[in-house]
Amino acid sequence: MPFSATTIPRFPLPQKRGLHQGGAIGLLELGRLGHCKLGGLIANHNSGLGKVAEPAIRLVYEIEFIQAAPECIATLQDDNLLSGKLADELERKQSTVHETFIWFLENDDDIRQHLFVKGIGLDTASGNAGLSDTQQHLHTLVAIRRAMEADNVDSVDVMALSQAVKSLSKNDYLARYMAGMDAHLRALQRLNQRLDGHRLMRCTPGHNPARQEILLNVLTKYFIGKIQPYLGVYSESQFALSSHMQSLFKGSEWQAQVEYYFSDGGISEEIKAAVRHHIRLWQGLQQSCMLEIKPGTAGRTSG
Repeated sequence: MPFSATTIPRFPLPQKRGLHQGGAIGLLELGRLGHCKLGGLIANHNSGLGKVAEPAIRLVYEIEFIQAAPECIATLQDDNLLSGKLADELERKQSTVHETFIWFLENDDDIRQHLFVKGIGLDTASGNAGLSDTQQHLHTLVAIRRAMEADNVDSVDVMALSQAVKSLSKNDYLARYMAGMDAHLRALQRLNQRLDGHRLMRCTPGHNPARQEILLNVLTKYFIGKIQPYLGVYSESQFALSSHMQSLFKGSEWQAQVEYYFSDGGISEEIKAAVRHHIRLWQGLQQSCMLEIKPGTAGRTSG
């Protein structure tokens, strides 16, 4: 059956969107919070820099507000109006913190510009260097997301959150992995289409198979010797990162792209299908020409 190439889907960046706004704390009210850590958090958030803070900083503020508010509210027993206002805002933030985390994933420029903007693929020299660090930082973010989903925001380490995001932004492993998967699939598809039905890919009765032997040497030296082990690097990466990536970006606008590149289906299955077809082409050459890839395989059909 002729090889049919699949089209790699295009995944546009999610549209940026605003985040829900809570009740404002006025200057007079803020003055009555000077004894609380919460007062400093709100003051920084209300400042000029706070109003244009990056999504990661905004997420940290939401988390720190939830962590600091109960202690501060407990000190305002003689100020029912302000304590009630803070309690309402605390309840609102607790109920929307998971939504805020999704908003952060979709809007943070470190994620948008470094994790999902593809460049060059992984190279043979470095292999999977950077995989372990990437896996560790993803694990940190997944643990934070799960803590939020379990209403356990008090356990979240905001320093670990900030460090994981910054470290991932300096590590282009995810983007290079996706770019490499694209490149491998396109290259295999082009090669399969070129070899499919080519006159040199099958011997005819009485034909001298000398040129076919040269082609088979190409298979042994390059595809079996170099390309398959290199594809193994990508397979190892997909296996190591799949669970973390899908757990982290589930429910976000990144989900379809993550599933395509990191699930067992998607591009991984398309590459496997292209590899299987490529092997069948060479098996057809081997069998029709009675050539041996290794002793005893001449003319043998695949099991």
